[in-house]
Amino acid sequence: MGSCDEEARALFARDIAAATLLGSDAPADELDPACREAGADLAATTHYLSPEAVRERIWQLGYYRLAYALREREDFPHD
Repeated sequence: MGSCDEEARALFARDIAAATLLGSDAPADELDPACREAGADLAATTHYLSPEAVRERIWQLGYYRLAYALREREDFPHD
């Protein structure tokens, strides 16, 4: 299998992870599992499936409220 195929699977997996988080009641808690599950489903493991890459994709797609929810713990830590 070529690297283009691997990259394509990873890009699809990243969008699947983003879609999973859109339907979540607790997306911040489900970010890492969503990345792992999407990667496992499509046999994709690359930097495209990092939590940061998925958050960036969510922002690119215009899901700003979800992007903010995923960043809230980092930006506003509660002691």
